Amino acid sequence: MASLTTRWLSGTVPGTADELTADLAVACRKALSDQTPLTFVALELTGVEAIRSIEGPTVADHLVSTVASTLRRLSRRDRQLEAYRTGPVDFAMLLRQTTVGEALVVAAAVRQRIISYAAPLDATLGLAVHHPRWCPDAEGLREAGLATLAQARQLGGNRVLAGVVSGGEWTWLDGPAAVL
Repeated sequence: MASLTTRWLSGTVPGTADELTADLAVACRKALSDQTPLTFVALELTGVEAIRSIEGPTVADHLVSTVASTLRRLSRRDRQLEAYRTGPVDFAMLLRQTTVGEALVVAAAVRQRIISYAAPLDATLGLAVHHPRWCPDAEGLREAGLATLAQARQLGGNRVLAGVVSGGEWTWLDGPAAVL
């Protein structure tokens, strides 16, 4: 399968939700066979509708496109990061060979860049790390990332949260400081 980067390097948006499904399955199999970590990041923008009502649809659409372009540029620079647009204000990232601590640092930097674009634009990110014992497949990893995103929303949003399973229990790591 061709790398996501080669498929959309010249485009202005990240890969699609369908490409995410295919790439996630391949990445999970590779992480399992290589015994390397793989992190799934679910990203949700909030505040877009408020910007749309205050500034108009052109400004709101431009901000979402700017986020997409930012993710595309990041994946160009870092071959371990792949980005996807999964909905109107939703994105996902795969971080290969990246520990939960490293993934939290990357996600926090992405969030910081996004919220610097305009108020009241916020970003909530939920991370899940592939572990063969509790997340043996791509769908399990995606579900864990989305569950972590939902937990981050319940905690008020506009944050980076990682969900880690240890001994069958979830532990929530709220931002990079939780693991540093």
